Amino acid sequence: NSCIATTFESMHERFMRLYSRRAMLHHYTQYTDGGGAGVFDEASESLVSLADSYRQLQSSVAPSGPEMERYVPMF
Repeated sequence: NSCIATTFESMHERFMRLYSRRAMLHHYTQYTDGGGAGVFDEASESLVSLADSYRQLQSSVAPSGPEMERYVPMF
């Protein structure tokens, strides 16, 4: 199901609000050997890429216009 793209986009927006203020970043950099703030940049790019992939999947699979009529069940 490609509806998860909206969730990923929302998650990315919340992440970017926190990351832009560097909220809680000091905990990560102080107590881990994880490579610093660059890890968060990579994670952000991955999340955007994942959401884009689902959006492309949704647009390539979802019928629209006259094609949609044959997929609507008749009750």
